Amino acid sequence: MNAGKNILSLVLLLLATGGCATAINGTTQTVYINSIPQGAAVSDNGRPLGMTPVSAVLARGQDHVLTFSMPGYGTTSFAMQRQFKTTTAGNILIGGLIGIAVDACSGANYELTPQTVLVTLPREIARREE
Repeated sequence: MNAGKNILSLVLLLLATGGCATAINGTTQTVYINSIPQGAAVSDNGRPLGMTPVSAVLARGQDHVLTFSMPGYGTTSFAMQRQFKTTTAGNILIGGLIGIAVDACSGANYELTPQTVLVTLPREIARREE
């Protein structure tokens, strides 16, 4: 009877601590975004983030395409890539398969790079009317 309680307690402990990257890193990451010149409108896959400079909270589990626009300047895009964090391999020792599954599903086992984005917008060339 006592052995059954111990096993149940161990299983509950593993479920509670599973997903170490989720608990430590979270499923989102703050990215600092700026442009030259400042004041450009920034969107992430069509979702407005604000005007540069801006801090944006982005989901770790997906890639992002930031689009910068400003009157008098060309629209510019910047791709942010998610990269697998090798530190999540600690789940094998601590969280086991449950921890690995939780981190994989939540995206917490990734990190967005770079953490700081600086984009220079190209000046539009005025067209001459003939």
